[in-house]
Amino acid sequence: MTVRSILLCLLALVSAVDVGAQRRVASIPPNVARDIETLHNAPGSRREIASVSIAAGEVVAASLAVRNGPATIAGHIRGSVVGVNANITLLPGARVDGDIIVVGGQVDGRSDAQIGGDVRVYSDVLRYRIDGDRLIVEGIETREESDSDFWRRRDPAADRTRFDLLSLATARTYNRVEGLPILLGPRLRVQRDWGSLTVEARGIVRTAEPVRWDRGTLGHDARVDMRFGTGAGWGFGVEHYDQVAAVEEWQISPSEAGIGSAVLRRDFRDHYGRLGGRGTVRGFLTDDVSLRVSVAEERWTSREARNPWTLLRSDDRWRQNPSMDQGVARLFTTGLDIDTRNQRYSPWAGWYVNAEVERGTLDAESFGARRAGPVLTLPVPDPAPTWTRGFLDVRRYHRLAPGAQLNVRAVVGGWMGGDALPLQRRLSVGGPATLPGFDFRRHWRGGEDRLQCSEPGGVVAGVPAMCDRIALIQVEYQGSLGFDVADYESTWIPAELDGPTWIAFANAGRGWRARDDALTSYGTQSFPAFSTYKSDIGLGLDFGALSVAVAKSVSDAKEPVNVIVRLERRF
Repeated sequence: MTVRSILLCLLALVSAVDVGAQRRVASIPPNVARDIETLHNAPGSRREIASVSIAAGEVVAASLAVRNGPATIAGHIRGSVVGVNANITLLPGARVDGDIIVVGGQVDGRSDAQIGGDVRVYSDVLRYRIDGDRLIVEGIETREESDSDFWRRRDPAADRTRFDLLSLATARTYNRVEGLPILLGPRLRVQRDWGSLTVEARGIVRTAEPVRWDRGTLGHDARVDMRFGTGAGWGFGVEHYDQVAAVEEWQISPSEAGIGSAVLRRDFRDHYGRLGGRGTVRGFLTDDVSLRVSVAEERWTSREARNPWTLLRSDDRWRQNPSMDQGVARLFTTGLDIDTRNQRYSPWAGWYVNAEVERGTLDAESFGARRAGPVLTLPVPDPAPTWTRGFLDVRRYHRLAPGAQLNVRAVVGGWMGGDALPLQRRLSVGGPATLPGFDFRRHWRGGEDRLQCSEPGGVVAGVPAMCDRIALIQVEYQGSLGFDVADYESTWIPAELDGPTWIAFANAGRGWRARDDALTSYGTQSFPAFSTYKSDIGLGLDFGALSVAVAKSVSDAKEPVNVIVRLERRF
């Protein structure tokens, strides 16, 4: 065990924990939180709670601060406008001489109003408390300002343009193919009233041994992204990359996958190499709803598992990274993304939707090769398979009461038409994030494999995902333990409870082969009966950044009880 190996593993752990915490900690910058406190608590500010309306012709001589709005403005605000967990609507003829800062809400009608300063909108809910008439932000570190903070707060451009000549970051997560991939290179970020620009040109260094001057160790990720408009608008991006990509990223978060690899020597993902470029056009209906269309050409290659250092079980062998289909892939993808989980007042609050349809063609160098132990089976080759694949992940978060919440998730995806899917696009279920009552990637013995859809008569090395289609339903109830339940002035946050909770959950799902061939259990137009699904139930405690649960299979009584430790909420 070398000092270098220990440092790399510790860096992987820190980066993984940081990624996992991003969903738990507000992404509102500390300087914005201080601006909100300053404007709200200023002696001359007009402070309002709940609904407020500034009529046409009405003049507010100072700043206007609104908590738990909404606020409708048709008149003249001679200072700034602060919306704390409130939506702000600007009517034609409205005038704001200063800035508009909104957290936990959105701004409508800005194109019809006169705004003298900047407009900054953050959808994350702001945690705060009221001490007399003063608003005090919670959960964001406060400190005395250094000299650099002094100039940053007074120079508007400092918050809107940032150039890092030599930025250093981790690329994705610790895994058995790359170890800890490190991004190194220049990065430019520009934020303006018309939108934003991001330019990156960074190399990738993969730390898994052996470290050599080749594509196994070195890669790159270069991209340009532009967005026009700060609410509704559009944008485009172009990128070129030489990356190691994960199969089935939807199942488990990068932080948990990284911790599993770096600590337990258990990689919950499979990986393949991709070298190529992509162009994407996006349309933003709001900050929370967007459409995207992308075209890509990539060379896909197989990657073998290496032997990166781990904290525990360092003498165990890694699960083999399965052999992947290889060749030049041409992909046309359309997608829809909706995330309104942090909007308090919208009737659509509490939704998450990720929908995607991909049309792909692979000029195959190898296709359909599957290694089972020492035997390599080669089905009838298809030199240029063309497929259509869809994926839909829908989640609903519903607050029943200040201390109770019911969450529901449905996932369906897989083959929609054309030739057989390449292994990079196959799916599976099972493991801590989908069916925690069943172990991840175990060797299924006897009967139909409804988790990975392994071929009858042999286990493919690495036990890859081989299902043409999957379906999954997850339901959970969260109840407060009563330690820290705040109603935030009688409002409820639809996406998340405050403080520790107890959880009860149930899951049902399965995968299946869906093509008309000798290995298929279901035809292209068939859907398995619900009675054939694998199912489980469980109970646990959720402390925000950490949850512990026990899960037990219902459909397979002989399955043992599993104990699940997670760094994020289930979904």
